[in-house]
Amino acid sequence: MIDIFEEYRIDKEKCKEEKKLLFQYHRINKLNKTLAMFSYKKLPDTIPQRSIELMFQTQGYIICDEYKDNIYIFYGGLGGERDYNYMPTLATYSNPYLNISRQRKIGTECIVVPNDYLYLGLLPIHEYYSKQETETDLSMKLVKVSQRLMSLLTAPDERTKQSLDSVFKDLLDGKLSSVVDDSLMKNIESFPYAQSSAGQTIIQLLEAKQYEKGSWWNEIGVQSNYNMKRETITANENILNVDSLLPLCDIMLDCRMKGVEEINKKFGTDISVDFSSSWKKLRNEIKITESQLKPIEDVKSNQLDKTEKSKQLDKTEKIPNSEE
Repeated sequence: MIDIFEEYRIDKEKCKEEKKLLFQYHRINKLNKTLAMFSYKKLPDTIPQRSIELMFQTQGYIICDEYKDNIYIFYGGLGGERDYNYMPTLATYSNPYLNISRQRKIGTECIVVPNDYLYLGLLPIHEYYSKQETETDLSMKLVKVSQRLMSLLTAPDERTKQSLDSVFKDLLDGKLSSVVDDSLMKNIESFPYAQSSAGQTIIQLLEAKQYEKGSWWNEIGVQSNYNMKRETITANENILNVDSLLPLCDIMLDCRMKGVEEINKKFGTDISVDFSSSWKKLRNEIKITESQLKPIEDVKSNQLDKTEKSKQLDKTEKIPNSEE
């Protein structure tokens, strides 16, 4: 059986290089969090919520179809002759477990629901920020490890080199080593290695990681302020970027709601979808804030209207009577 989600699992054998393993960890960790973005009600037993969101976010769209009086979601290819909007008209998919392979007309025989307007899914965003965080993690590790070695040592022969390699290995593993032969120390030359500015470099890398994580959260619609000022953030600064959080998530919800409506109409279901977890909490906070600000805005608007009327009256009184 072909597992279309196989590449989104951590495989230590395939990722022997630390950089690849770190990247895969960050990507899967992000995907694991965004799977909680939406909540569905009255889904058929044949469509688990985890499966529908996993397919949405990794593949970019789902194909919903009926087979033997049950409704399933599939992943496949979209093609056929284009319609007047240059969109595909046929969906081709297969499922080894159900032992089916089909080509269905989109809209009349099956329903295709996109994750977003461009059928991209969330993986491009996850992978972009995962690469940034991976580079930052590796840079931080190099700086931390280099700080363990205050001086660079040189060896005149192979025997001394092997002894130094053993010391370095223990140093990398976080162990303490001892020197048995006194002549070893006489043959070693020492040169300054660790940089005094490493502490500042670590602070900069921590700030970079904070910025990358905050940017990713903001990208997917969760408010996360990365404070680069190293001081307290005011309440006004805390709500500055709220508007920039909404577009992508609203697009994703809009696609799901329209898709669910088509599925309900086609297959007679009663499925509904809405935001969940932190995404729902943010929307509720926005509604509360707007309801609190509305009376203030109304008062300001009334005050402006009164000011404008007062100015117009003043101008009228100042205009001289032509008969006089």
